[in-house]
Amino acid sequence: MNDFSDHTNHDATEKYHMFESREKILEILPQLYDEKQFLNDKINTIKEELRQYKTLSLELNSMMREVRGELTLKDIIKSEASKEVEFTFEEQIKSFHEKIGAKTVALESLIKKQNEFTDKKRTKNINDEFKLFLALAQNKLGIGSPIIAPLIQYGKITKSKTGSRGPRSIFAYHYALLKTMEKYSTVSMLPIVIDSPKQQDLDKEGTEKLIALCTEDLGANNQVIIGAVSLESNMRGYHQIELTEKYSLLNSNAYDQAYKEIMPLYERGLLYSN
Repeated sequence: MNDFSDHTNHDATEKYHMFESREKILEILPQLYDEKQFLNDKINTIKEELRQYKTLSLELNSMMREVRGELTLKDIIKSEASKEVEFTFEEQIKSFHEKIGAKTVALESLIKKQNEFTDKKRTKNINDEFKLFLALAQNKLGIGSPIIAPLIQYGKITKSKTGSRGPRSIFAYHYALLKTMEKYSTVSMLPIVIDSPKQQDLDKEGTEKLIALCTEDLGANNQVIIGAVSLESNMRGYHQIELTEKYSLLNSNAYDQAYKEIMPLYERGLLYSN
């Protein structure tokens, strides 16, 4: 959260955060839309093949009814071979109908599952839960006259012209968002990184309250990483890494050990994705 105040100066940034927040809550929707589109395409392909077979069948029946003198073509080619052709067409048409039925059932199931994530009741529950977490954070951070609003109203919640209220409001918003995601999301939470929590001359008491929300609350079920210039009193006792090399999160003597730990996980991820 480098320079929290930048978030409140640009409408474009505000819109981006609104969109990003909504995407995180409904992160499963793109996969459902892709599966739905795949099934729709499959059904349309099968329907087109069925239409072509029906057209061919109509043409064949027309030929069979065509009169050749006193005999029809149907009379001429009436044999076991023609019966076999007719049987094959019927079986293929039956198979197409079965495939369409199966794909339709799968599509209806996906739509039902999708609706579970987008219905008004679920949206209201998520916003109500977000407001509760937001009020809790604003109260703990001592934000006077707090603004409680739905999660998509990022600018309204975080807008502040002076002092440390802006950074505290921004943190309260993201705290509420993360806690709501933790409760409603089906995806495991990634590590939470808080960069320079002490912003805009936030006093010692306010800084310690903010740190406590990170370590004691967000850190209860998630990995929290705090980047700070100096340690606050309630940051002691946790695992610490002192950065001594510019532009580097690791000292050079730790590269080999980090490589040994990370590369097996990276390679497993590549195998899984393939």
